Amino acid sequence: LIVRIENIDSYGGCIELCAPLIPMSPEKGMREIKMGSLIYIDKKDFQETDSDDYYGLAPGKLVGLKYIGTRLLKCASVKYDGSEVKEVICSIVEITEDMKRPKGTLSWVPFESALKAEIRLYNHLFNVPVPDENWEEQINAESEVIMPNAVVDDSVRDSKPGNAYQFERIGFFVVDNDSSKNKMIFNRTVMLREGSGKEKNAPNNASADASNCSDRRSRKKEQMAQAALKEKMQKIPPGDMFRKGPDADKYSAFDKDGIPTHLASNNEPLSKSAFKKLKKEWEKQKKLYEQQATA
Repeated sequence: LIVRIENIDSYGGCIELCAPLIPMSPEKGMREIKMGSLIYIDKKDFQETDSDDYYGLAPGKLVGLKYIGTRLLKCASVKYDGSEVKEVICSIVEITEDMKRPKGTLSWVPFESALKAEIRLYNHLFNVPVPDENWEEQINAESEVIMPNAVVDDSVRDSKPGNAYQFERIGFFVVDNDSSKNKMIFNRTVMLREGSGKEKNAPNNASADASNCSDRRSRKKEQMAQAALKEKMQKIPPGDMFRKGPDADKYSAFDKDGIPTHLASNNEPLSKSAFKKLKKEWEKQKKLYEQQATA
């Protein structure tokens, strides 16, 4: 679903952001994202009628977006093509100290750089734990669900068959052998809701495990990633490392140096030990940045 951000000109027409290459592991490297006037969100993340148990976007509602820091997205209106929602008109809203943080945080893909892809979602073959002589009637009609018109981030542009990825909020995927630059195909190997025990026995997960193990064994690749991350971090002013970094949505307030002082989840002040830890990280970033400035 296309979202149009009507006040993007207030940010110079584009917001430059950083996100980790691997969710929850920013030390593995970062990637740059540019948010323009148009972005894609999952169709399931928008409803025309809001409800108390729905954390997605709805008319007049505020939600968070991954990696955009201390900003929220607010839905202003909806454009239709007949009875179908064609486009959602929204605006970026800066978070203030007295503002209650919404529970919903959505994944998104930049419109301009998005890549078309076919996504294949594999589920259990049968609707029962152990099929019997009536197995034909027990076949799961959704054991394979194909999404031919999906979009993915362009960070996977150079993917090769067998490469494994985690698509946030969806699961783990491996590039299909029939995938090409003209038609990228990703097969889901493990759903995120499955436990670690199930992941070990998940079908088709061998390719993903082998790829991940190979990466872990390659010390050279790890060193290169760490060097690239250090180079990128040197260019980030210390005052922006928490405000605009990948964990910016965890905090709701900052001191004059840009060090977080309050949690976004409940707007409670950070403990002294937590603040002290973040301050040490800020001091390290300050040294890195000053080294780059004097180089």
